[in-house]
Amino acid sequence: MTWLPKLKDPTQECVNWRNEVAKMENKVATLEQEFNVEKKCVWGLCPNIFEHIKLGKLVVNMITEIDLLMEKKFENGFLVDSPPDRVERRPEPPSTLSSSAHHTLDMVLNKLRDESTQKIGIWGMGGVGKTTILDLLNNYPDVKTIFDFVIWVTVSKSWTIRKIQNEVGMRLSIAINADESNDRVASKLFTGLEGKKYLLLLDDVWDEVDLKVVGFPNANQQNGCKVILTSRKKEVCRKMGTDAEVPVSILPNEEAWEMFSSGVGHVATLSTIKPYAQDIVTKCGGLPLAVKVVCGALRKEENVYVWKNFLRKLRSPATSVIEDLNENVFKVLKVSYDRLKNIDEKKCLLFCGLYPEDSMIKKSRLIGYWKSERIFSGKLTLEQALDEREAILQALIDASLLEKCDKDDSVKMHDVVRDMVLAITSLQGEEPTHLVQAGISSEKIPEEVEWKNATRISFMNCGLRSLPESPNCPKLLTLLLQGNKNLKVIPETFFNNMPSLRVLDLSYTRIKSLPNSISKLDGLRELVLLDCEDLEALPKEFEVHSLFGDGGGTIIIIITTTTTTTECKQLYQSNKIDGVRLSTN
Repeated sequence: MTWLPKLKDPTQECVNWRNEVAKMENKVATLEQEFNVEKKCVWGLCPNIFEHIKLGKLVVNMITEIDLLMEKKFENGFLVDSPPDRVERRPEPPSTLSSSAHHTLDMVLNKLRDESTQKIGIWGMGGVGKTTILDLLNNYPDVKTIFDFVIWVTVSKSWTIRKIQNEVGMRLSIAINADESNDRVASKLFTGLEGKKYLLLLDDVWDEVDLKVVGFPNANQQNGCKVILTSRKKEVCRKMGTDAEVPVSILPNEEAWEMFSSGVGHVATLSTIKPYAQDIVTKCGGLPLAVKVVCGALRKEENVYVWKNFLRKLRSPATSVIEDLNENVFKVLKVSYDRLKNIDEKKCLLFCGLYPEDSMIKKSRLIGYWKSERIFSGKLTLEQALDEREAILQALIDASLLEKCDKDDSVKMHDVVRDMVLAITSLQGEEPTHLVQAGISSEKIPEEVEWKNATRISFMNCGLRSLPESPNCPKLLTLLLQGNKNLKVIPETFFNNMPSLRVLDLSYTRIKSLPNSISKLDGLRELVLLDCEDLEALPKEFEVHSLFGDGGGTIIIIITTTTTTTECKQLYQSNKIDGVRLSTN
């Protein structure tokens, strides 16, 4: 990852000094002009010696002042971090946005302009367009003229006080150390926001969040601060103490059809297809996300039998629906998933469900996992494989099952799409089982019986402190444990019963060593150890056994600690692994 330097501004002391320098430059220029003017005595017969003496004294005094300016010491340094932007722009919603969305935005803006309204709740079912309203509001031109700061925080199901504090700290350029208590961080945030008129935008709130505990000064009529939140449930808005609740309604039939026909193309108006298209739009239940996903699945499709089959599947009973996921939405997403062109696209989409809700997924890391899991054909050249993976990501974006982030190297999965993926990869689902606790703060480890059935396990960023002694995982291909900063020890026998494991990510943990049982992972193709700062050495077994010698392609150990760099180079030189990639991102 390329880190851009923080923008800097001169300190006030430096600004004052530069002003003094500018004044001095003007004085010098004026004095220089006076010297160039020939001055005579009163009769004009000889130079005016008295004027020259006077100018000489001015020069001496000026030299003294310049010396003082040159010797100036800046007690507080020359530069300070630039203040955060008032608004960080969000991706613009499509220009074809429905009139209903603009009507809802106007309702929210009217509440925002009301001085007596400090907290506003925007609520509605998943996929109805709540985040879109918040995007529009964040980018609305008048907002940055009203508030000192507009702060966006995506809360999600897996929220914690520290997670919210970290996001606010990053937004305001306030440094937060991992070992600081929540109370200490709250005090720092409170100090940074005190006296500032802020607008706090909280997206995807599932339960009451005590903003005082986070570190926000209370929003009230006197300080002009405001809070706007989105939630699937009106009762959550009320728990948050909202003064007004604005519902986001489903699209009227006319608007849903207009959105659909615009997205799917001219085929929707063909006489043979239009009746099926209209029924499919009706089954979308007026939900913009559902309409968008169906457009991705059927865009420019001229085969009437494809449309008939799509509608038939939408009408069939839902096989698995999870709590908080509307049945119509689930059906639309599931049928669109079934419509993906090949099995690789499906596998790649399911893999994205291993990431925490609302997280940005780095494409290069994702593609590395896919490669190591052998999701793709082994007969492709490296260039062909990279092209195929990029094409698959683009196909998932075109199908509206993934979203492209502002950063070209990342993608994102809508939380409702993720709900569908988790449903079909659960123990009761129809796809290979995933055990996912990513981003959900919990020190409790799922029962080992759940490990037994899993093909992929993700405990990213969930606060794990320990692992089971020797879980039985005969089907496990990928194990993602990164981001658990409290994880310091891996049991010696932990890897004894993972014969199929190909991907292991232990990045950003506090482990000091790897257990000897890692030598039993004959199929391991990628071990990721980014920023394992406490890691002292790799196991000796790495040097004496060709652990990864299955002839299956490139093996990459990604590390950052200097203590292991030499050992990885030795492995490379002795042909025990095919490559070493050192990284700091």
